[in-house]
Amino acid sequence: MLGVSCFAQYNGDVHAAPAKTRKYTEHELQMLKDGVAMQNGRMFVVKNGAKESMLETLTLLDGTKVFPDGSYQRLDGSKNKLQNGYQILMGGELHKAPPLHYVTMKSGKMMVISDTIEVLLDRELSLENGNKVYPEGYMISDGKKVMLSNGDRVNISGEFMSPTTISAEDRAKEMEITSK
Repeated sequence: MLGVSCFAQYNGDVHAAPAKTRKYTEHELQMLKDGVAMQNGRMFVVKNGAKESMLETLTLLDGTKVFPDGSYQRLDGSKNKLQNGYQILMGGELHKAPPLHYVTMKSGKMMVISDTIEVLLDRELSLENGNKVYPEGYMISDGKKVMLSNGDRVNISGEFMSPTTISAEDRAKEMEITSK
């Protein structure tokens, strides 16, 4: 068995190669910032700063398999369970999960979202990249005024978040609010 695993490592099998010596593609390097997180006993997939419920098994770039119940199995066969407030990044690193922060337009009002807490934006908010968001529903990005529409989301880094990364729960809440 040992000979087979050594043979696989030397023949470029990316699933057998140790994570530290693996060469990642450009796309994979971008994905390394994403991962999975456990919050309030529920598993979420985190992509581009947004989270969605984890519904199926996910294999990370280092070969770790993460299951929707929060358990995970490393390539060496060791098994563990992700604890509340922790995340595993796509490269396989285990960390305390940072809170999810973003700004969104909901029913014509600018809201700051921090995990599950929504706060009405009542003053200018500076983002990490220097852009500014205003309660009137616009953002100044690279010196240009950008109007935000209902459902638009901007993460605290200042990047627009993809609508496909919005969780079904949040999408249902937004639809409920806009239909009233």
